[in-house]
Amino acid sequence: MSSAQKKQNPGGHRGSAENRSCNTFFLPEPCSRVKAIDLSKSPPAAPDAEAAVLAASILKPERLTLAAESLTPEDFHAPDHRSIYGAMLALRSNGKGVDLLTLADELSRLGRLDTVGGSVRLAEIASLGCLGNFPEHLGILKEMTARRKVIGVGLALYDGGHDLSANLPDLAQMACNLGAAVVAGKPRLVVADAAQLLSMQLPQREYFLNPVIPRQGLVMIYAPRGVGKTFVALTLAYAVASGQRVFRWQAPQPRRVLYLDGEMPASTMQERLAAIVTGFEQELPGPDWLRFITPDLQGIGARMPNLATPEGQAALLPHLEGVDLVILDNLATLARAGRENDAEGWLPVQEWMLGLRQRGLSVCLIHHAGKGGQQRGTSSREDVLDTVIALKRPPDYRQEEGARFEVHLEKARGICGDEAKSFEATLDAQGEALVWRCKDIEDVRLAQVQALHSEGMTVRDIAEETGIARSTVHRMVKKLKAA
Repeated sequence: MSSAQKKQNPGGHRGSAENRSCNTFFLPEPCSRVKAIDLSKSPPAAPDAEAAVLAASILKPERLTLAAESLTPEDFHAPDHRSIYGAMLALRSNGKGVDLLTLADELSRLGRLDTVGGSVRLAEIASLGCLGNFPEHLGILKEMTARRKVIGVGLALYDGGHDLSANLPDLAQMACNLGAAVVAGKPRLVVADAAQLLSMQLPQREYFLNPVIPRQGLVMIYAPRGVGKTFVALTLAYAVASGQRVFRWQAPQPRRVLYLDGEMPASTMQERLAAIVTGFEQELPGPDWLRFITPDLQGIGARMPNLATPEGQAALLPHLEGVDLVILDNLATLARAGRENDAEGWLPVQEWMLGLRQRGLSVCLIHHAGKGGQQRGTSSREDVLDTVIALKRPPDYRQEEGARFEVHLEKARGICGDEAKSFEATLDAQGEALVWRCKDIEDVRLAQVQALHSEGMTVRDIAEETGIARSTVHRMVKKLKAA
């Protein structure tokens, strides 16, 4: 503003409404180019996407879990959709299942069943089925909410800019808060007091593979190179997907499994899987109950997703629909987070896995052992895990024996007694089939001690030969003599 203008208008920007809008310094362009605001337009909304989210959430509990992670009732613009989703969240927070009957009862209790269109309207929404890409629909609803916020705050800023009593710093803060709200876009934390938590009817924890992989379980299986980790992972995957037994663990019912392989040639995977499938009695409920993502299927130049990055996690997201168990074989190739000993580099993967757990999925990590025999890299990986399983070669192992190892449960939440005992597993070829055979480690070691003792070896010599503690050998020899 020129000095002459200031003299004519001592208040600087104060003057008529017309002069204010044209002379304000922060307008990027002359007012003649600013479009008039059309207040007759409806706020941005996506009613079809809202209905699709509601339908999928009614039909599949895991989709309601996913929706609850990112959406609040305010993300639904249609009042009836907002009421229906709010009732769903209320049922979920009380540990109750969501279906047409419980949803209608909850809306009736809230006095909103008639306002949403009654049970007929609920049935109409459910009849839409699971349409399209569910995560994409969630994203659309969040975007519409953000756009409505932009309009709301924009109008407030427009009015505040013309209100000469408004404080400019307050308006600037309003604009900053808008940006923060749009970028964050996260739901508020839900807090329950002790009485609420104790009164919730929460479902009992199920097992995908009893007792080592619970529903929402995070599991690690690790071993040195060449022990047979992939054979174990493939057998475990098929057992869970078909509802059968592997080692001494039972899958109570078939579950959908997604297997990510980071390094194996597809032909080798095919050969191993064929031999493993032949060793089982039952087939899969359907071919899509066990699915694979492996490097050779991605095409020349394409790489497997790096699950330590948001891009890699986003690439996998569409393939997690309906999945119960995700197997990552192996951690070094699928979560490339830089230095393995760096606990901070592990955090993105840990947060991702905790997110999957919140959605009801279980994750099984296949990992390498380090030089010291423990899982390679930072020990902080084990902090959030439910089960850590170590595969170790027996002291008397010979290379020609192939896959023979001891199975040790190093971390086992809720597992005790005989279920927590270590055992030995051997992979036997029976024609074209591969079948696992298990023995108690104590029985295997007792047989070793018996054979060596019968050859006249002393307790000390037997301990040095087998690697078994001398006190344990002494106890075993005593047991043999008493038999």
